[in-house]
Amino acid sequence: MGGVGSGNRGERFNTLYADDCDSIRIWTLQRHGLLVPGQHVTGALHLDCGRALTLDVDATELDRGALEVEGQRIRLFTTPGTLGGLRWWFRCPATGDRIAVLYRHPRMRDWCGRKDPNLRYRSSYLAAHDVSIRRAQKALRRLAGSNYAGPRTRDVSAIPRPPGRRWRTHRSYQRRALRALRQADEQLARELERLVGPTR
Repeated sequence: MGGVGSGNRGERFNTLYADDCDSIRIWTLQRHGLLVPGQHVTGALHLDCGRALTLDVDATELDRGALEVEGQRIRLFTTPGTLGGLRWWFRCPATGDRIAVLYRHPRMRDWCGRKDPNLRYRSSYLAAHDVSIRRAQKALRRLAGSNYAGPRTRDVSAIPRPPGRRWRTHRSYQRRALRALRQADEQLARELERLVGPTR
């Protein structure tokens, strides 16, 4: 017989999840004035977990640079923007890919991109119906907005439009939520039929 955790699709206790990582986004550096073309800036960045990082960003060359964080040096470079100008990227230390977000798990020494071979996503260990439920929950949270304090409901028409959101955007979120809920229901029905057999 299998031991503890033997039925969770190969998940191991030492698995490193991207969901648990700290992250640094390139646009966050720009928004906080830490990435300024032509300048060398040193400053603090507060992570979502509340921890503060001291960053050293050298962008004295207008199209390339380097970020130094926790003793690790990460290359920066640019590509042409779709509407003109330049768009900044990190160069992933692990894979060499261009990335917009750096991740570091508490049990990892270095920052890397999401395709680092050591990182996994919890969704990769979930059954199909669990993935569809999480997708529907995410769609409902996006529809309701961060300030929604009303009752939890599947009736998307009962969720009011958040202040400042355009009606066109709100209706688009309603359609996405309805589609996600329908897919979750269908996936659950298939899973139930697989477990107990077809119902008459």
